[in-house]
Amino acid sequence: MSRNARGSARSSPAKNFDAAILKAFQKFREPEANNDDEAYIGVDGLEKLCDEMGIDPLSRVLILLQKECGCATMGEITQNEFLTGMKTLGFDDDEFALKKVGTKLKNSDRALGHSSATSGKGAKSSSSSTTPEFAELYKYTFELCRESKMKKVIDKSIALGMFQLVLGDSKLHHVTPLCTYLEAKTDVNAINADQWSCMLEFVTTMAPDFSNYSEDEAWPVMLDDYVADARRKD
Repeated sequence: MSRNARGSARSSPAKNFDAAILKAFQKFREPEANNDDEAYIGVDGLEKLCDEMGIDPLSRVLILLQKECGCATMGEITQNEFLTGMKTLGFDDDEFALKKVGTKLKNSDRALGHSSATSGKGAKSSSSSTTPEFAELYKYTFELCRESKMKKVIDKSIALGMFQLVLGDSKLHHVTPLCTYLEAKTDVNAINADQWSCMLEFVTTMAPDFSNYSEDEAWPVMLDDYVADARRKD
Protein backbone atom coordinates (compact mmCIF):
# COMPACT_ATOMS: atom_id res chain seq x y z
CA MET A 1 0.00 0.00 0.00
CA SER A 2 1.36 3.44 -0.91
CA ARG A 3 1.99 6.14 1.70
CA ASN A 4 -0.91 8.18 0.28
CA ALA A 5 -3.25 5.19 0.42
CA ARG A 6 -2.28 4.45 4.01
CA GLY A 7 -2.79 8.09 4.94
CA SER A 8 -6.19 8.09 3.27
CA ALA A 9 -7.22 4.94 5.17
CA ARG A 10 -6.15 6.47 8.48
CA SER A 11 -7.97 9.73 7.85
CA SER A 12 -11.23 8.27 6.48
CA PRO A 13 -14.14 8.69 8.92
CA ALA A 14 -15.69 5.71 10.68
CA LYS A 15 -18.61 4.21 8.80
CA ASN A 16 -21.92 5.81 9.70
CA PHE A 17 -24.53 3.16 10.51
CA ASP A 18 -27.47 5.55 11.06
CA ALA A 19 -29.27 4.35 7.93
CA ALA A 20 -28.94 0.69 8.96
CA ILE A 21 -30.17 1.47 12.49
CA LEU A 22 -33.18 3.41 11.21
CA LYS A 23 -33.97 0.61 8.78
CA ALA A 24 -33.99 -1.84 11.69
CA PHE A 25 -36.20 0.54 13.68
CA GLN A 26 -38.86 0.46 10.96
CA LYS A 27 -39.35 -3.28 11.52
CA PHE A 28 -40.52 -2.75 15.10
CA ARG A 29 -42.12 0.72 15.22
CA GLU A 30 -45.80 1.27 15.91
CA PRO A 31 -47.64 1.78 12.61
CA GLU A 32 -49.90 4.64 13.74
CA ALA A 33 -47.10 7.19 14.25
CA ASN A 34 -47.53 9.97 11.68
CA ASN A 35 -43.93 11.15 11.47
CA ASP A 36 -40.43 10.36 12.68
CA ASP A 37 -40.73 12.68 15.68
CA GLU A 38 -43.68 10.62 16.95
CA ALA A 39 -42.32 7.22 15.92
CA TYR A 40 -41.73 4.71 18.70
CA ILE A 41 -41.48 1.01 19.45
CA GLY A 42 -44.29 -0.12 21.75
CA VAL A 43 -44.91 -3.28 23.77
CA ASP A 44 -45.59 -5.53 20.77
CA GLY A 45 -42.59 -4.16 18.90
CA LEU A 46 -40.38 -4.63 21.96
CA GLU A 47 -41.33 -8.30 22.15
CA LYS A 48 -40.36 -8.73 18.49
CA LEU A 49 -37.14 -6.77 19.02
CA CYS A 50 -36.23 -8.92 22.03
CA ASP A 51 -36.93 -12.07 20.03
CA GLU A 52 -34.63 -10.91 17.24
CA MET A 53 -31.96 -9.95 19.77
CA GLY A 54 -32.30 -13.28 21.54
CA ILE A 55 -33.13 -11.75 24.92
CA ASP A 56 -35.95 -12.47 27.36
CA PRO A 57 -38.48 -9.59 27.38
CA LEU A 58 -39.36 -10.50 30.97
CA SER A 59 -35.78 -10.18 32.23
CA ARG A 60 -33.81 -7.20 33.49
CA VAL A 61 -31.86 -7.28 30.20
CA LEU A 62 -34.77 -5.34 28.69
CA ILE A 63 -34.34 -2.68 31.40
CA LEU A 64 -30.65 -2.56 30.52
CA LEU A 65 -31.58 -2.06 26.85
CA GLN A 66 -33.91 0.81 27.74
CA LYS A 67 -31.21 2.34 29.92
CA GLU A 68 -28.64 2.20 27.11
CA CYS A 69 -31.20 3.89 24.85
CA GLY A 70 -31.94 6.53 27.49
CA CYS A 71 -35.66 5.72 27.40
CA ALA A 72 -37.97 8.08 29.27
CA THR A 73 -41.04 5.81 29.25
CA MET A 74 -41.31 2.20 30.39
CA GLY A 75 -42.14 -0.16 27.53
CA GLU A 76 -41.36 2.36 24.77
CA ILE A 77 -38.33 3.29 22.69
CA THR A 78 -38.55 6.37 20.47
CA GLN A 79 -36.70 6.61 17.18
CA ASN A 80 -34.07 8.97 18.61
CA GLU A 81 -33.63 6.76 21.69
CA PHE A 82 -33.20 3.68 19.48
CA LEU A 83 -30.63 5.48 17.33
CA THR A 84 -28.68 6.59 20.41
CA GLY A 85 -28.80 3.17 22.07
CA MET A 86 -27.77 1.17 19.02
CA LYS A 87 -24.79 3.46 18.44
CA THR A 88 -23.75 3.02 22.07
CA LEU A 89 -24.12 -0.76 21.81
CA GLY A 90 -22.04 -1.02 18.63
CA PHE A 91 -24.75 -1.82 16.06
CA ASP A 92 -23.36 -2.46 12.57
CA ASP A 93 -25.05 -3.18 9.26
CA ASP A 94 -24.59 -6.93 8.90
CA GLU A 95 -27.52 -9.34 9.15
CA PHE A 96 -26.54 -10.43 12.67
CA ALA A 97 -26.31 -6.89 14.09
CA LEU A 98 -29.26 -7.21 16.48
CA LYS A 99 -28.13 -10.65 17.68
CA LYS A 100 -24.71 -9.19 18.46
CA VAL A 101 -26.30 -6.30 20.36
CA GLY A 102 -28.38 -8.83 22.32
CA THR A 103 -25.27 -10.84 23.18
CA LYS A 104 -23.51 -7.68 24.35
CA LEU A 105 -26.47 -6.78 26.57
CA LYS A 106 -26.57 -10.27 28.10
CA ASN A 107 -22.84 -10.13 28.79
CA SER A 108 -23.26 -6.71 30.41
CA ASP A 109 -26.11 -8.06 32.51
CA ARG A 110 -23.99 -10.95 33.78
CA ALA A 111 -21.21 -8.52 34.68
CA LEU A 112 -23.47 -6.22 36.71
CA GLY A 113 -23.22 -8.25 39.90
CA HIS A 114 -24.62 -7.45 43.33
CA SER A 115 -23.96 -8.64 46.85
CA SER A 116 -25.46 -11.81 48.25
CA ALA A 117 -26.28 -12.41 51.90
CA THR A 118 -25.31 -15.70 53.47
CA SER A 119 -28.37 -17.84 54.07
CA GLY A 120 -29.09 -19.82 57.20
CA LYS A 121 -30.33 -19.17 60.71
CA GLY A 122 -27.99 -16.90 62.63
CA ALA A 123 -25.73 -16.22 59.65
CA LYS A 124 -24.60 -12.71 58.89
CA SER A 125 -24.84 -11.12 55.48
CA SER A 126 -21.77 -10.00 53.61
CA SER A 127 -21.14 -6.29 53.41
CA SER A 128 -22.67 -4.67 50.37
CA SER A 129 -20.74 -5.33 47.18
CA THR A 130 -23.21 -3.76 44.78
CA THR A 131 -21.29 -2.55 41.76
CA PRO A 132 -21.63 1.07 40.60
CA GLU A 133 -23.11 -0.24 37.34
CA PHE A 134 -25.79 -2.21 39.17
CA ALA A 135 -26.58 0.73 41.47
CA GLU A 136 -26.98 2.93 38.39
CA LEU A 137 -29.34 0.44 36.74
CA TYR A 138 -31.34 0.11 39.97
CA LYS A 139 -31.73 3.90 40.25
CA TYR A 140 -32.69 4.15 36.57
CA THR A 141 -35.37 1.47 37.06
CA PHE A 142 -37.20 3.71 39.53
CA GLU A 143 -37.02 6.69 37.17
CA LEU A 144 -38.27 4.56 34.27
CA CYS A 145 -41.31 3.43 36.26
CA ARG A 146 -42.46 6.94 37.19
CA GLU A 147 -45.59 7.85 35.24
CA SER A 148 -44.35 11.41 34.83
CA LYS A 149 -41.49 13.60 36.00
CA MET A 150 -43.97 15.35 38.29
CA LYS A 151 -44.81 12.14 40.12
CA LYS A 152 -42.37 11.34 42.93
CA VAL A 153 -43.59 7.81 43.71
CA ILE A 154 -44.38 4.61 41.84
CA ASP A 155 -47.27 2.28 42.52
CA LYS A 156 -46.43 -0.39 45.09
CA SER A 157 -47.32 -3.32 42.83
CA ILE A 158 -45.09 -1.98 40.04
CA ALA A 159 -42.27 -1.22 42.48
CA LEU A 160 -42.29 -4.69 44.02
CA GLY A 161 -42.51 -6.36 40.63
CA MET A 162 -39.52 -4.41 39.33
CA PHE A 163 -37.63 -4.92 42.60
CA GLN A 164 -37.94 -8.68 42.22
CA LEU A 165 -37.13 -8.49 38.51
CA VAL A 166 -33.89 -6.61 39.13
CA LEU A 167 -32.87 -8.63 42.20
CA GLY A 168 -34.81 -11.87 41.81
CA ASP A 169 -31.88 -14.10 40.86
CA SER A 170 -29.55 -12.72 43.52
CA LYS A 171 -30.29 -15.26 46.30
CA LEU A 172 -30.45 -12.37 48.75
CA HIS A 173 -32.26 -13.61 51.85
CA HIS A 174 -34.74 -10.77 52.37
CA VAL A 175 -35.94 -10.06 48.81
CA THR A 176 -38.89 -12.47 48.70
CA PRO A 177 -40.10 -12.16 52.33
CA LEU A 178 -39.84 -8.36 52.22
CA CYS A 179 -41.93 -8.22 49.05
CA THR A 180 -44.48 -10.63 50.53
CA TYR A 181 -44.74 -8.47 53.64
CA LEU A 182 -45.11 -5.21 51.70
CA GLU A 183 -47.70 -6.71 49.34
CA ALA A 184 -49.92 -7.42 52.34
CA LYS A 185 -49.23 -4.08 54.07
CA THR A 186 -52.36 -2.05 53.36
CA ASP A 187 -50.98 1.28 54.60
CA VAL A 188 -48.24 1.27 51.94
CA ASN A 189 -49.64 2.08 48.50
CA ALA A 190 -46.62 3.58 46.76
CA ILE A 191 -42.82 3.63 47.01
CA ASN A 192 -40.79 6.84 46.88
CA ALA A 193 -37.18 7.25 45.76
CA ASP A 194 -35.73 7.16 49.29
CA GLN A 195 -37.63 3.97 50.15
CA TRP A 196 -36.54 2.41 46.85
CA SER A 197 -32.90 3.22 47.58
CA CYS A 198 -33.12 1.93 51.15
CA MET A 199 -34.71 -1.34 50.01
CA LEU A 200 -31.57 -2.16 48.02
CA GLU A 201 -29.28 -1.23 50.90
CA PHE A 202 -31.39 -3.27 53.31
CA VAL A 203 -31.45 -6.53 51.32
CA THR A 204 -27.75 -6.32 50.44
CA THR A 205 -26.51 -5.62 53.99
CA MET A 206 -29.01 -7.10 56.45
CA ALA A 207 -28.21 -10.45 58.06
CA PRO A 208 -30.90 -13.13 57.68
CA ASP A 209 -31.41 -13.14 61.47
CA PHE A 210 -31.31 -9.30 61.72
CA SER A 211 -28.31 -9.54 64.04
CA ASN A 212 -26.83 -6.38 62.51
CA TYR A 213 -30.11 -4.43 62.66
CA SER A 214 -30.15 -1.33 64.85
CA GLU A 215 -33.15 0.78 65.79
CA ASP A 216 -30.84 3.79 65.76
CA GLU A 217 -30.34 3.54 61.99
CA ALA A 218 -32.62 5.69 59.87
CA TRP A 219 -34.46 2.97 57.94
CA PRO A 220 -37.87 3.87 56.48
CA VAL A 221 -40.72 2.92 58.81
CA MET A 222 -41.92 0.16 56.49
CA LEU A 223 -38.54 -1.62 56.86
CA ASP A 224 -38.58 -1.23 60.65
CA ASP A 225 -42.08 -2.72 60.60
CA TYR A 226 -40.86 -5.62 58.46
CA VAL A 227 -38.13 -6.43 60.98
CA ALA A 228 -40.55 -6.23 63.91
CA ASP A 229 -43.07 -8.47 62.13
CA ALA A 230 -40.43 -11.07 61.23
CA ARG A 231 -39.11 -11.15 64.80
CA ARG A 232 -42.61 -11.67 66.20
CA LYS A 233 -43.03 -14.70 63.95
CA ASP A 234 -39.73 -16.31 65.02
